[in-house]
Amino acid sequence: MELDPKVNQMFVAVAQWAVLYTAPIFFVDPKTAENPKVHANASCFFVNTGERMFAVTCKHVIEGFRELKKEKSDAEFLLGSIPLDIEIRLIAEGDKRDIATMQIENEDLHTLGKRCCDCTGP
Repeated sequence: MELDPKVNQMFVAVAQWAVLYTAPIFFVDPKTAENPKVHANASCFFVNTGERMFAVTCKHVIEGFRELKKEKSDAEFLLGSIPLDIEIRLIAEGDKRDIATMQIENEDLHTLGKRCCDCTGP
């Protein structure tokens, strides 16, 4: 079954837009630097409130990394290709909802080639 070309074009445009505002998260073993072992992966998206910029992911992602760190103290949390100290970058975790926010900087976005969702308007 073929998609209508207009529907296919819209799908491609939406997918390309979404990729600009999201990034992968990896939990890796740095001992295998040439071909790092990935223990888990997740994703996040970026928000700019005008007061600060942050990445949003699920709380269970942060909890999963903490559990891995208990077993492998040298495990790294990568936001795309950027190693993050999650305990320093963590802004908040939801108690009732599966959400967590992490501080990001313009330099992080530039390195990743990403953009923030602009939430500064009315």
